[in-house]
Amino acid sequence: MRTGRASDLVPDESDAWCQACDEAGISTIFLAAPTSSNQRIHEVAERSTGFVYVVSRTGVTGAENTVPQDVTALVQKVKALTDKPVCVGFGISEPAHVSMVCQVADGAVVGSALVKLLHENWATNRQAVADYVASLKAATRP
Repeated sequence: MRTGRASDLVPDESDAWCQACDEAGISTIFLAAPTSSNQRIHEVAERSTGFVYVVSRTGVTGAENTVPQDVTALVQKVKALTDKPVCVGFGISEPAHVSMVCQVADGAVVGSALVKLLHENWATNRQAVADYVASLKAATRP
């Protein structure tokens, strides 16, 4: 089995991970990328017990200035192959990004931007972190 972050684990090598998560009551979340075939998306959806994580773009994670417009087509493709919730991540860092993806997806994943803000402000300005999270949450509403 591959080692490393769980997000790097491919579904066809995840038996032990899925069993351990199931025994511990932890949901599994696998990634569907823009390059994923329908077969891979099906495997990801089968193994995901929480939600299907749609990667908005190829490359590495991190805050970006834009979210690719073609993420809409990918979310629609994934939703056609599963009834599980679909959330979009990679490059989501602003309320406008969250609003855009939540028009088609069930949620948005903000990682790097939040980690950076926590690192810079947690000790001195926790309100900035709370305000940022509140702005992201507000953007999920129509």
